[in-house]
Amino acid sequence: MTQAPSHDSKRDLLEAAQAAVKNRVEKAAEAEAVAAARSAPRRRRRMTALWIIGLAGLVLLVLQPSWLVGPATVPPDPPRVAVAGLRVALIRQRKLVFDYAKGHGRFPVSLAEAGDSLPGVSYKRLGDSAFTLIGRAGDSVVVLKSNDAQAVFLGNSLKILKNRGGR
Repeated sequence: MTQAPSHDSKRDLLEAAQAAVKNRVEKAAEAEAVAAARSAPRRRRRMTALWIIGLAGLVLLVLQPSWLVGPATVPPDPPRVAVAGLRVALIRQRKLVFDYAKGHGRFPVSLAEAGDSLPGVSYKRLGDSAFTLIGRAGDSVVVLKSNDAQAVFLGNSLKILKNRGGR
C-alpha cells in the first residue's frame, strides 16, 4: 500500500510554486527596469536629434539659401521661344475679341473691354470689320490681323514651345 503524501510535502510543493512565481515576477520587474534604464538614453538621443533637425529646418526656412530654393528670378526664354509664346498669346487675345464681338455685335474699343488683356500687347480697331493685335518679344514685333489664318500665323510655334527651343 502506498502511503498518502504527508501534509508537509503538499505544503512544500505549494511554497515552492509560490516561490517560483514570486521569482518570475521579480525577474520580470527587474527586466522591465533594465529595459527602461536602457531606453531612457536612447529616447533622449532621439529627442536631441529631432530638435537638431527641426532647428536646421527652421534655419533653412528663414535663410532660404539659393542652392536650396533656386534662383530668385527665372532666366528669360530664348528669343525663338518668346516669339512662339507671343504668337500663341495673340491667338488667344484675338479669340477674346471675336467672342466679345459675337456677344455685343461690335468689336471692343480696347482689349480691356474684351476681357483679359496682356501687358505689352496693343489693339487697333480698323473700322467695324477688322482689327490688329501687336506684341513685342525682345527685339521682335509680331502683328496679328483679324483675318490672318491661325495655322499660318502659328507656323511651328507650338512645336517650339513643346521642345522649349530644342532641336
